[in-house]
Amino acid sequence: MPVKQKDAKAMDVATYAQRMEAAAMLYMHGTSRKAAKNCSFPVAASTIRTWKNQNSDFQDNYKQLIADNTAEAQTKYREIIQKGLEALVDRIDHGNVKAVSTGEYLKDEDGEFVLNERGLKVMGTSEYREPMTSKDLTYTTGIMIDKYNVSLGQATSIRKTVTDEKALMEGFTKIYDQYGAKGIIDAVANDVTPKKLS
Repeated sequence: MPVKQKDAKAMDVATYAQRMEAAAMLYMHGTSRKAAKNCSFPVAASTIRTWKNQNSDFQDNYKQLIADNTAEAQTKYREIIQKGLEALVDRIDHGNVKAVSTGEYLKDEDGEFVLNERGLKVMGTSEYREPMTSKDLTYTTGIMIDKYNVSLGQATSIRKTVTDEKALMEGFTKIYDQYGAKGIIDAVANDVTPKKLS
């Protein structure tokens, strides 16, 4: 694509720092129009698109921003996953944290009742651990197994069709009565069930 004259002029006039700022704005906002609007210097969206397509400094900086932020995001995802797994193990081992009212109103250090934002007295609570329900454990374990299998590139579900044997026999009997043994062989060879023939 040929460079428009005004874009070529802008490429010459813009400093390296301005092009790098435009690359950062493009990365942050996703479109050249939004990037141009958020730059601290006047620049057209078409100029940013031209830089993205034709300026090696701009392209290198833009790619580096993506690489740096991708690596940073992956590090954060790993931290979150690790903390989530640790919390999950804690919940499985010790149960969910539950709060129960102590039956007494809270008082501050001056002996005055603590009030909430509506001016009502705040009831004290204490925490205890309640074992996870079998339903929660089943869901949690199922999800973890699926995620583990995905990470290994294995199937996450297995589908099996269960048919009514009596209906199947009746269907094949009809096929036999109508077409003989060859009809049964053809039906099995072509994966035709009696329901498909009905």
